[in-house]
Amino acid sequence: MSDQQQEINALLVPLRGQFLLVPQATVAELTGSQLVSEVPKTPPWFKGVVEWRAEQIPVLCLEALCGDNRALEMPAQRLAIFYGIDGYAGLPFYAVEIAGIPHPMKINQGSLEADTEANSEACNYVSTYVRMGTQQHGLIANLSEIERTLSTVMERL
Repeated sequence: MSDQQQEINALLVPLRGQFLLVPQATVAELTGSQLVSEVPKTPPWFKGVVEWRAEQIPVLCLEALCGDNRALEMPAQRLAIFYGIDGYAGLPFYAVEIAGIPHPMKINQGSLEADTEANSEACNYVSTYVRMGTQQHGLIANLSEIERTLSTVMERL
């Protein structure tokens, strides 16, 4: 047996003002900003739907989902298309607005530590805030909770 720690291929995804750390396997594709069709009577964080691979998929602003509506005023540069991992009907994929080009990285148990200095405002859609080395901070999203909330909105459409 090897003493090496298991590494996970991850993406450090720039949001507006912070970074999202996700396993690379959860991201289906990265695209440039696309025309998003607004959907009436949805929450502000639900930006609308976009056509991707001949499917209409929902687009969300993670920062606004966590209550930071300032992010709604800044245009997204790209979309990260995520696989729906919890199997909700009608949600095989969804998109998250992002602010730049994600950076691939390898992480292991020793490369992350809890960021106790991070904004302590509770957000059900963030599992934890982490620090990667001395300079880089990020958040790990609760993808299951995001998908549950998206599914609830989609059911009402």
